[in-house]
Amino acid sequence: MPAMARVPDAIARVTRPFSGYPQRWGIAGGWALDLWRGEITREHHDVDVAVLRDDQVALRAHLAGYEWTVIDQGKPRPSASGVPVLAPEIVLLYKAKHRRAVDEADFRAHAPLLPAAARAWLADALAICHPQHAWLAALA
Repeated sequence: MPAMARVPDAIARVTRPFSGYPQRWGIAGGWALDLWRGEITREHHDVDVAVLRDDQVALRAHLAGYEWTVIDQGKPRPSASGVPVLAPEIVLLYKAKHRRAVDEADFRAHAPLLPAAARAWLADALAICHPQHAWLAALA
C-alpha cells in the first residue's frame, strides 16, 4: 500500500496519549482500513482504538483522566501511515454484522485490495459467522 504523506490530524490527536504506552494497541474501524490502504476514502466521524483484553488495566492506568471505549478483539498491524491498525480483514468482519452504508462502502473500497490470504480468511470467517452474507459472493 502507498504511504500517506502525513498522519491525519484526527489520528494524531487520538494516538498522542498512547506515547510511552508499552502494550500492543491499534486503530480499528474505518480509519484502520484507510490507514492500511494509505489514503482516505470517506469521511470519518470517530476514531476507534483496540487493545487486548489483558492490557485493559495497564491502559486505564496509562490514560488516567481520559474517557475511552474498549474494543477487545484483533491484532495490531502497522499501516501505510506507520500507525498500528487492526488487520483489514478483521475490521471488515466486524463491519459485516450491521451492513450500514459506511460498512458497505468500506467493503467495496478495501476488499479488492486485500492480499489473497486475507481475502480467504475473511471469506472463511464470514461463512462461519454470517453464512448467508452477500459479501461472500464478492470474495469468491
